[in-house]
Amino acid sequence: MRLIRGLSALAASALLLTGCSAIGPDAEVTDVDYKACIAASVSTIEAGSIDDQALDGVQRAVVKQGVGYKLAFASEKPNTESYVNQLKGLIAADCDFVVAVSNRMAAATYRVAKANPDVRFALVDAELITSFGQAAPLENVRELRFDAAQSAFLAGYLAASATKSGVVAAFGANRTTQIVEVITGFKHGVDYFNSQNGTSVSIIGAPGSDPRDWSVTGAWADSAAQTKLAYRLATRGADVIFGYTGSVVLGAKPSTSGEGENTGTDGNADAASPMFIGIDTDWAALAANDAVKGSILASMPKRIAPVVESTVAAGLTDTFVGGIAGRYVGTLSDGGVALTEAGAVTYPTGVAGRLAQLVSEINDGTIVVDSSINNK
Repeated sequence: MRLIRGLSALAASALLLTGCSAIGPDAEVTDVDYKACIAASVSTIEAGSIDDQALDGVQRAVVKQGVGYKLAFASEKPNTESYVNQLKGLIAADCDFVVAVSNRMAAATYRVAKANPDVRFALVDAELITSFGQAAPLENVRELRFDAAQSAFLAGYLAASATKSGVVAAFGANRTTQIVEVITGFKHGVDYFNSQNGTSVSIIGAPGSDPRDWSVTGAWADSAAQTKLAYRLATRGADVIFGYTGSVVLGAKPSTSGEGENTGTDGNADAASPMFIGIDTDWAALAANDAVKGSILASMPKRIAPVVESTVAAGLTDTFVGGIAGRYVGTLSDGGVALTEAGAVTYPTGVAGRLAQLVSEINDGTIVVDSSINNK
């Protein structure tokens, strides 16, 4: 778990020195009678995760706007009811603005926000829904969404260009709409590479069009489960692997001794040295991934912190807009989502230029990466 940074204006200097915030040391703070709070979707926060980035955005507002602050962690095994209680606890703590994180909190945020119309909310990386799963925007909630299907399309194209075995893999934490759409974007990127280059790169882990047949870890933000499933797919021949699981940490290659996982299409797990495509942040920049940096082909970061910061700042004024009109959608065109450039692992010759061209074609509508976000 990350160390929680300084929580008040008096601790601003510590925040500036130890956090990932880009705020300069000369930032001026004037305390205001306003409290911005964040409800994490997890019980511990991985550095670089969407919860961590949302926390950074709130803490930037603490420094720049002088607002008060409170953080509430989720329970060890959260569900909608526990999230409702977590959010209610922040309301009881006199929070004027509440940031909730991830689609796991979407239904709980709807319930609490509807019951508290005078409190402003931001829902990060999710669409507000009822308990029945129906979209239900509210005027006091600003949805901050990120069309990761676009960056996943690029990731799929890159994976297909980089594979030497002709097999790539994809899997998720579960089969929710958001995860299915992002993995589908990845699959379409692989298919597009094949159609453009006359190749036949195949996908394991997410075969066919029915998500019920796809591999999942069954756990959100679980680095160990993510790592174990990734290397299991590697034993089946995949040498580029994409997992959309909520965790941004890739563990060391697990031992398969005695687990019956040492065989696959190649029959040799020890020889499997796959490359990985990370999510939500630049995996190669995280200290937790230093030991595996040479295996990270690329990442799909989301620009969450600045959007959260500006939304909290708007909550202090009449410029806050919620509902459909206030919805933010991060795309390739505004940098809300992206695919990182080549780092420790080089891209195949010519691929960087082709990826830049694909970005332009997605931005101008020549290529449409379908998702529920851009269908609204």
